[in-house]
Amino acid sequence: MCTLGLVAVAGLALYATRNPCIPQGIHPVEDFELQRYLGKWYEVARIDHSFEKGLQRTQAEYSLLPNGRIQVVNRGYDPKRGEWKISFGKAMPTIRPDVAALKVSFFGPFYGGYNVVALDDKYRWAMVIGDKLDYFWILSRTPTLPDGVQERLLHHAQQLGVDLTKVLWVHQDGVNPTGSYL
Repeated sequence: MCTLGLVAVAGLALYATRNPCIPQGIHPVEDFELQRYLGKWYEVARIDHSFEKGLQRTQAEYSLLPNGRIQVVNRGYDPKRGEWKISFGKAMPTIRPDVAALKVSFFGPFYGGYNVVALDDKYRWAMVIGDKLDYFWILSRTPTLPDGVQERLLHHAQQLGVDLTKVLWVHQDGVNPTGSYL
């Protein structure tokens, strides 16, 4: 019995630390420069999930830690509670540092996929798909996308198989409820 328990614990540990799958047909950006990707991003669109449900003015900030991992700080405003929700996580590349395929964890040793599939050459906007097509985000360095980008990204997402009827446009005006800038 003890051996079976050890095998189960070892299996769980291997599962928890594995690299998440990249959905079929999804190709993370190559020639990715992590240093340019670091910093603050506004979430302008997403497919809603329980961990973000109802949040507005959502943002993500990425910074490099001394050990080479990436610190992730996600925040969003919950208008029903009148407060900010903040989550801290970690990320790391899964293939090579120059490929925009990462794994991200907010819940202990369990990781989810984070694949940048479209990225502006000046790193002003990005489109991200997780380890399933229903984990989807459009990010921007500003609270709104430049003209024409929304349509291009949605067309690309549709070609990849993302269900556009599930995409939610995030209330993102760059000003918090107290009127001060973020």
